[in-house]
Amino acid sequence: MKRSIEDSKNFRPREKFSVWIFRLENDYKRKTSFTGHSFNARWLEIKNDGTVIIPKGYAWNGCSPKFSFFDLFVIGTPDGIIDIESMKPKTYYASMVHDALYQYYSYHKITRKDIDKLFLEMMKEKSFALSWVYYFAVRLFAWVTVRPKRF
Repeated sequence: MKRSIEDSKNFRPREKFSVWIFRLENDYKRKTSFTGHSFNARWLEIKNDGTVIIPKGYAWNGCSPKFSFFDLFVIGTPDGIIDIESMKPKTYYASMVHDALYQYYSYHKITRKDIDKLFLEMMKEKSFALSWVYYFAVRLFAWVTVRPKRF
């Protein structure tokens, strides 16, 4: 039986009490420039050709931070208006890929800079008006959530 990263005693899962507002309904695949880096874990696969795969069932909070107010409503960073093609908020897929890549940052070889650039690229593809603002915010503040690489 193949051991996964999640089985490692050093693996720290995401916070169980975080606010998850989205849950992926189908597997998601995206071709990226992350070629030459293969990686496989429960919620993220990166193929050698650069394809990023996030499986059905993955849950995340959209653009961070977000907080639940007594389970009545969520306050935090907006995810944008609904994209007419996907019927999801404009940052839906960008925030999902960004969260999954950051979740496993300590274990794969993709840099923070490259992850953040992909986040920007995906938001720009959806013509999200605040793409650059969100990009600069993650460049400035996301280091707080990232654990060191473990190679």
